[in-house]
Amino acid sequence: MERLVLTLVGIDTPSERLRALQPGGVDALAESMKRNGLLHPITVRKRPGRGYYVIAGAHRLAAARKLKWKTIECIYLKDCNDDTAKLAEIDENLMRAELSPAERAMHVDRRKAIYEAIHGKAKANGANAANKAMGNNATANLADAFTKDTADKTGQSDRSIRRDAARAKQLGDDLKRVTGTSLDKGVELDALAKMKPQERAPIIERAEAGEQVSAVVEKIMREPPKIDMIVEQALRLAAQMTVAERELIIGKLRADAKPSSRRCASRRSCRSLMRTSSSRPATFTSS
Repeated sequence: MERLVLTLVGIDTPSERLRALQPGGVDALAESMKRNGLLHPITVRKRPGRGYYVIAGAHRLAAARKLKWKTIECIYLKDCNDDTAKLAEIDENLMRAELSPAERAMHVDRRKAIYEAIHGKAKANGANAANKAMGNNATANLADAFTKDTADKTGQSDRSIRRDAARAKQLGDDLKRVTGTSLDKGVELDALAKMKPQERAPIIERAEAGEQVSAVVEKIMREPPKIDMIVEQALRLAAQMTVAERELIIGKLRADAKPSSRRCASRRSCRSLMRTSSSRPATFTSS
């Protein structure tokens, strides 16, 4: 690692990046850098041939160009391959960028793939046979190591990383489709993950078209209505009562049913009904 001051014309941005430049973010950074200068150097690596690639700080680089700076302070990583550069970019975004829930899940998923490629998913699979007899799980150990490494590098919680990894696994390519739409919220992603791909496809298409949709609402609307468990139990018990007993309970319900507390009163009466019925043998009458 080495600090350098490089000319902007010698620094390029790789075409494949997880996070596209946000014009609003570049403008805000340009204003800040105009007042306060560059607070955090960008990170670069050597480009094949000549020049450099930016690893972390593409928005700062774009802001510097907007301000027509000639040079910029950089941190140069010498022995940096493609995987190491991608990890640095992902960690920078997870630490600094205001990522949406969908973007965060995609970043964690990509980091997991690179981490497993470096640290040996194949080795973990091969070790499973040996570890099975000892009650160990090499794949699970690798997943735990990834979670800890990501938490240490980015400052995210273990729980947050596991949640983002699970969302990415469940939604796959649909994450990219919902990014920036009305479905790009944590609760919406979780609701989509509980749907089958063919069920969520039309909702995602509407969101992509700019419609304000909600997977949470769609899921609720599709589910059959559920009777309150207490009421359901009360109805079963009522079917076992005599006519006189039912009339007694109905009288209690009417007496308790005040406008401001009707629901609570009904539940109390239902509980009373169940206590009464459970204290005696069931009686069946013909109708």
